[in-house]
Amino acid sequence: MTDNGIRMKSKKEIGGGVRRVCIRNIGMKGIGTTNSFTYNGKTLSGNNINGYPLEFSLKYADGSTNFPAADTSTVFTDVKINDVSIDQIDTNHASGCIEIDGTQENMHSGFEFKNIKIKNSLQAKISQLKLSVFDTLETENIGGDPPFKFAQCSKLTFSNVPAVINPQSNYS
Repeated sequence: MTDNGIRMKSKKEIGGGVRRVCIRNIGMKGIGTTNSFTYNGKTLSGNNINGYPLEFSLKYADGSTNFPAADTSTVFTDVKINDVSIDQIDTNHASGCIEIDGTQENMHSGFEFKNIKIKNSLQAKISQLKLSVFDTLETENIGGDPPFKFAQCSKLTFSNVPAVINPQSNYS
């Protein structure tokens, strides 16, 4: 197993970005955890560190990249994530289910999360995201209250997301 599942990682200094990506029809079990489980008679062991099943981060720490900073930060736009299930098995050995971080001056945008099922996970951490949609997200046994933590986000739309009762009060 791996520490992170589907991921986009960069550093804000690199500039450029990623756009128009579709991630769909994926099931992840035990990804981003130190858990183990048996599947078809074979024991699959968790990683030795926790990561995230869905990670979109500008905190990539590769010490071998040494170059002048770009004028504009890296940004991820128009990312569609549809029909994805995440089961981290046991919240005692799990991480957050989703991590999104950007920069305040050039926020990620146009993300669409649709038909997502998350269980046995810790709180999702979403920051520096705008103009994005969360549609039909189901959660079960999420450690952390609320299940989704938003910081420095704007113009997010929620539909059929019972875990997010009042998302505006969850912004910081």
